[in-house]
Amino acid sequence: MSTVNPGYVPSDGIADFNAGYKFRTGAFKEISTFSFSGSRILKTPNSNSHVIRLMLNNEQQGPYINTPRAYGNYAYELKTGENSSLYAGAAIGVAGVYYSASSATASVLLPDGSLGIGAKFGALSLGISSFQIFNSKASPIVAQFRLGRYYQSNFTIEKELGQNFNLKGHALYRLFPEIKDELNLGASLLYSETLLVGPMYRNLYGLGFIAG
Repeated sequence: MSTVNPGYVPSDGIADFNAGYKFRTGAFKEISTFSFSGSRILKTPNSNSHVIRLMLNNEQQGPYINTPRAYGNYAYELKTGENSSLYAGAAIGVAGVYYSASSATASVLLPDGSLGIGAKFGALSLGISSFQIFNSKASPIVAQFRLGRYYQSNFTIEKELGQNFNLKGHALYRLFPEIKDELNLGASLLYSETLLVGPMYRNLYGLGFIAG
């Protein structure tokens, strides 16, 4: 969830670690994303939460472009009721863009960051966020690399199925500056708060599978 909203705060525990791999099928089979996050959660006496997090991400955008990223992230959650809260967070880091083809190769390191806010109501969570907030760009070769700012809103719901199983559903809408907007819908089965698997649909890429 921290890759969707930097304000995300885990519900339980003093530490949280997540790793995930997403891939596409068909014409987009060479596009994939690996992500990792490690968090330390600090609770206050009134049940508010501070989170310090490290986030790593690498996206393979076809055979020629690779974009690894690394961020430091801080988030805060304010309890507003027994089953409700507000949260906010910011992430600051760097994004690398590596281009490799038979005609030319190039690499560049750019500043990057994100902001996010949201609310939790029991099993429901709603949030809005902005990514690539610096609009960073560089021209190491003839073509220009640009990390254009974009915005997204997210909705998640979770239902307990048994002692060790939870069913999670999500919807994510991304508003991009220059390309077609993206709708992401998915459902996943979570086992013992450690293993998550399920299908995912994206209007730009089709059906995929997520595991983490």
